[in-house]
Amino acid sequence: MMKDKVFYIILTLLLLTGCTVQEVNKTVYEENIGTSDTLDNIQEKITTKPKEDIEVIEKEVKNEKLTISAVGDIMLGRGVGNLLKSKGIDLAYKNFKEDFDRADILFGNLESPITNRGSKLPGKKIALRAKSEMVEVLNNAGFDIVSLANNHILDYDTEGLTDTFSILQENSILYTGAGMNIDEARKPTIVNIKDKKIAFLGYDQFAHIFYSYNYKRPFAAKEDLPGTVPLEENIILEDIKKAKEEADIVIVSFHWGIEESNDITEDQRKLAHNLIDNGADIILGHHPHVIQPIEIYNKKPIIYSMGNYIFDQNDENNKQGMLVNITLEGGVVNVVEALPIYIKDKREPVRPSGDKEMYILDKILKLSEKVDTKGEKIEGKVIFNIEK
Repeated sequence: MMKDKVFYIILTLLLLTGCTVQEVNKTVYEENIGTSDTLDNIQEKITTKPKEDIEVIEKEVKNEKLTISAVGDIMLGRGVGNLLKSKGIDLAYKNFKEDFDRADILFGNLESPITNRGSKLPGKKIALRAKSEMVEVLNNAGFDIVSLANNHILDYDTEGLTDTFSILQENSILYTGAGMNIDEARKPTIVNIKDKKIAFLGYDQFAHIFYSYNYKRPFAAKEDLPGTVPLEENIILEDIKKAKEEADIVIVSFHWGIEESNDITEDQRKLAHNLIDNGADIILGHHPHVIQPIEIYNKKPIIYSMGNYIFDQNDENNKQGMLVNITLEGGVVNVVEALPIYIKDKREPVRPSGDKEMYILDKILKLSEKVDTKGEKIEGKVIFNIEK
């Protein structure tokens, strides 16, 4: 976990004028924003620190290997939030804390805004929201960066999204895939660690959808509107090219695929291959709420869906996920590990044992074989060794 390993973290805010350097401050809201505002005047009422101006520098180098760990969908609202509040928030991470602490960078998909404010997006049937105190889960677990490019991050409109920006910034948690405008949202979030620059990019397959004809508010960011980055191939290729100029490793995060399906589409596979061919080093997928294959393509990993990490869905398939550990040496991926996750009582991710463990491990193996990738079960993990 990067935050536990650093000697110090430098958070720098560079003003667009480039003339001064200021200490990062909390987000200031000049006025409250509700759904009664027009989309044109929303931007004028919000001030928040640009995400691209957050810089994290790792000063301590312990070994030359670098481990990036990732989980799928993190939902801290609804029943999950209520149960954690009554039973203890440590249930959300205590069973994986040792695994998380071994990671140099810990990543997840934050599937709900973190806010005590905002109005439910008109027409949105399933609207998710976590209370502001739930950021303690991310902090205590050790998450360094989260993706906000998903189909729930704007469930409580612009106010909920910008509150999330502010709360994450206040807690030194980085984010990717969203911003105060489309240019900011597309900028890579770069983590400097162990003499390597790791760039994160995030994209939302559902960004152009709106849910009410009376309030046509898509999730996609625009020049003057906060939001997410749409999953469009031309945009992604441009962003990868730019990120490669700044970083050693480029990680692309996708909210994509068919919900509830363990299988991927040919279009997904074709897109993933093209992005790897054009400079992406790692692809991390989420949204289906179930496990999908791990593919090693041209010696680089594509994790199509990591499933849920913490969610209150009832189906047995939705209770299964995986923690993925990706180890790089000399800037090159050499091992990918998948550890099974099982969600107990709709609030507690645990390491399954016995038949449950074997079932999830076998599922990962069989799904991955469908995309021509063979792993090996070793000591409660599926391990994919990448030939040099």
